[in-house]
Amino acid sequence: MKFDADSVLPFPQDVVFRAYRDELHRAVPYMPNVSSIDVRSEEEIEPGVRKYFKVWTAGGDIPVSLRSFLAEGVLRWDDVAIWSEKTWGSEWTIRTHLFPEAVQCSGKTLLIALGAERTRVEMHGELAIEYKKIASLPELVARPLVRTAETYLTRQITVNLASTADAVTRMLREKKS
Repeated sequence: MKFDADSVLPFPQDVVFRAYRDELHRAVPYMPNVSSIDVRSEEEIEPGVRKYFKVWTAGGDIPVSLRSFLAEGVLRWDDVAIWSEKTWGSEWTIRTHLFPEAVQCSGKTLLIALGAERTRVEMHGELAIEYKKIASLPELVARPLVRTAETYLTRQITVNLASTADAVTRMLREKKS
């Protein structure tokens, strides 16, 4: 399933870029569906290009049909992102901690200057879950469960991308004052 989220932040492109790239973990208190972002590594691949490895932990509600299979604490994922100052964006992949062989998620983030004091954040991605790679579940159960999970996760990702923009805006406003 494809997903998109666009937001406009009332800050210059370079400020928004650095906030998303370097300071996102500081915006967690403003993110209702994220309980933590742990920055595990950061490396400069070349001038202006950095690779980050972060572990995210989700918060929020889990659908009733998924609760028997998941506990809130296992909703974690690894985020590997390569940020480029040349393109004002990143390419990222997500690896879930639960069924990592079955879930593929990747996308791009682009930051577009809208004048001197506004930036549009465009995020585009795709999520796919292969039920055949979840060996512990029979197909009769796995197929509808995977559809529910894909719908739920895609919706959560879209909501989280929008709330991340709100969180970054709040963090930057607080930092500014």
